[in-house]
Amino acid sequence: MELVQTILRSAVNGRSVGLEEAIRVLDCDAHHANRVLRQMAEAGYLEPADILDGLFYWQLTPNGTRLATESKRKRIGRDKVQTIISELLARAKVINSDPNRLQRITLKLFGSALEEHDDYGDVDVSIAYVRRQLSDIERERLENRLKARQSKSDRQSFHGRLMGAERQDTREIMAFLKKRSATSFAHE
Repeated sequence: MELVQTILRSAVNGRSVGLEEAIRVLDCDAHHANRVLRQMAEAGYLEPADILDGLFYWQLTPNGTRLATESKRKRIGRDKVQTIISELLARAKVINSDPNRLQRITLKLFGSALEEHDDYGDVDVSIAYVRRQLSDIERERLENRLKARQSKSDRQSFHGRLMGAERQDTREIMAFLKKRSATSFAHE
C-alpha cells in the first residue's frame, strides 16, 4: 500500500500519473508498471486521463486523491473503530450523568466510520455542548468549583474571566473524552 501511495503522490501537478512515475517508484520494467497502474485503476484509485506525447496517463479518482494526501499513520480496522465509538459513548454517558457539570454533550459520528471499509484512518466525531438548565444557586455553586480549577493564566485572561467556568468545564470534558485525564471527574 505504501508503494501505491507513493505512486499516487508522484502525480504530475497532483492530477496525472504515467508509466514513468510507476517505473521510478517501483524500480521495474514498463510491463510490470503498466500492470500495477491497471490494478490501481481496478481498485478505484486511478481512471484513464489522456494521451500526452504518445504516452497514456491516468488521473487520480477521489479515492486516489484521498489516499495520496492521507498521512502515513497506521490504519485501523473495523473492530478498532467500533471499540473507539463504544468507549466514546461510554465516556459521554459518564459526562452526561455527572451532576457537577455545567454542560451536557451530544456526539455525532461522521465520515468514513459510517461506511463499510477494510481499514480506516480515523474516527470523525463532532461534539455539541449544551448548557444545563440549573437554578441560580446550583449554577453559581458549580461555576465557583470550576473557576477554582482554572489555571492562573486562564483566570487572568479576558475570556477566562468572562467565560471561565464554562471554558474550564469544556476543557475537562474534552480531556476526559480524549482519555487524557479522568481526575476532574473523580474530584467531584
